[in-house]
Amino acid sequence: MSRRARQKVPVLHRRELVVYAPFSPICNCNLQYFIQLSTLVQGCQAYLPSLSLPSLLTVRTLDEFELALDHRFGMALSDQSSGRLYGEYNALRMFLHDLCCLLCRTNYLKSKLLRCARRHRPLESDAQALVVFTNLKLLLDTVVGQIVSLETNWYTFLYRYPHKTEGMLRLLINEARIHPDEHWNRLHYVSFSNFHNLGVGRWLDDRLTDHFVQ
Repeated sequence: MSRRARQKVPVLHRRELVVYAPFSPICNCNLQYFIQLSTLVQGCQAYLPSLSLPSLLTVRTLDEFELALDHRFGMALSDQSSGRLYGEYNALRMFLHDLCCLLCRTNYLKSKLLRCARRHRPLESDAQALVVFTNLKLLLDTVVGQIVSLETNWYTFLYRYPHKTEGMLRLLINEARIHPDEHWNRLHYVSFSNFHNLGVGRWLDDRLTDHFVQ
């Protein structure tokens, strides 16, 4: 008997089918993963309201996702931009980062669902789930590209309009002076008072210099 013949062949089970819209009837063995997939899409809707589970049941294109992300997270950068532009940029970057982290769960759910799918006869719902996973992976790639584009445009803007950069920097410094003893979550030993001397053409505080040198 060959090695392949000796390999254990999975035994197909015949569990009941359950209804879970908008999918076709699904096997009860992987119902939990369909529910988690639906919850994942609902979570993504908080960042991208135009996204919906029914719309992901058909193959989507990169252009469609890029258009949706540009509409939701597009940022106009010009010499006439507000002095508080940094806050808008940082908020958009954090939104995109959180959406990216959420979409990274796609591969884990896909592997779990496929493992169960091998244990029952082929179902239309399994194929539908694969289409959703493919679309979510495409969306993830688009979000990563959007983050890169956002950061590239931001740094280009800072370089192209130094007077705007200086204005935003001075605004941040002034706001930091309101709470000089407040600390950063990531750098507990650095307080806003260490930014007191920060400015265009000014020396950095020794504590800030030591941190970035290290």
